[in-house]
Amino acid sequence: MNRNALFCLASTVLAGATLAYISPISAADASGELPAGGLAFAANPSISIERQDLLVSRDLITLTYALRNEAQSPQAILITFALPELDTNAVADGEVILPSADPSNYVQFSPKVDGQAPAFKIEQRAFALGLEVSEALAKNHIPLFPFSTTSSGKLSGLTVDDRLDFLERGILKEDGASVIAAWTLKTIAHWRQVIPAGQRINIVHSYRPITGVAPYKTETLQSLRKRSCLSDAQEGAIAKLPSEGGVTPTFTSVGFLAISGSDNLGPPRRFRLLIETADQFTVVATCRDGLRRTGPTQLEWTATDHVLEEDLHVLFVR
Repeated sequence: MNRNALFCLASTVLAGATLAYISPISAADASGELPAGGLAFAANPSISIERQDLLVSRDLITLTYALRNEAQSPQAILITFALPELDTNAVADGEVILPSADPSNYVQFSPKVDGQAPAFKIEQRAFALGLEVSEALAKNHIPLFPFSTTSSGKLSGLTVDDRLDFLERGILKEDGASVIAAWTLKTIAHWRQVIPAGQRINIVHSYRPITGVAPYKTETLQSLRKRSCLSDAQEGAIAKLPSEGGVTPTFTSVGFLAISGSDNLGPPRRFRLLIETADQFTVVATCRDGLRRTGPTQLEWTATDHVLEEDLHVLFVR
């Protein structure tokens, strides 16, 4: 693209995109899943994980950790949580629906340590083509979260030289008669945690997953069979789901990442996976063997000295 053509681009850089992450999807649309994981810990041989509980539902993921300090002195470790990385193209196009409009905490991450909220910090960095571009955006007063109310004006106000530079570096890309954001946003929450000598602390944190949502279609069902290990019995149950007001069932896919750093304190001595549904009619499918039903709306799987080594995918159909 030459500089004159670039100068003539329409100023609608992100017009309309600011609502993409909060607009409800229609029956004909589908959104994409962006999974997160749990906490990551700095290695410390004096600290162990006595228990880890992972509760997965369609709208909320909650993790509980019981950490014990075996040393005779207080121990401090860094604890981090990685929010799902955001491809600005996917969110702007409506392929990904964010559960919150908060630019720094768009999954509503909420930790508690023994019932008290720690003073955690959130850091964000922008990347394009694998290189960090946070400084270039900050220099032009462009928010790293591209869907803020000021993003459109800031990007459309770039000089011709800066726009061309951003296009060449993959920070922006052409989209018809306009240019749009093309960077990836990485967000990390973190805090320093002190565990008293010989004591145990309980950390409970929750967040709203960025789910994949699609209306019931035969081709959608076929694509999910292998990924979610749908059985013939489950497919039969889906076909019999009651419709409400003529609305067909909806597929909601929730992912959980087996992240590196979660095993730096060794495997939890007791691990429990719980999957909860909103009602007894919801069909649940996942490739985790050994799940047993412990109630009308709950499935459970337990293990000892276990760390998740593979990502978890749970399909809810209702």
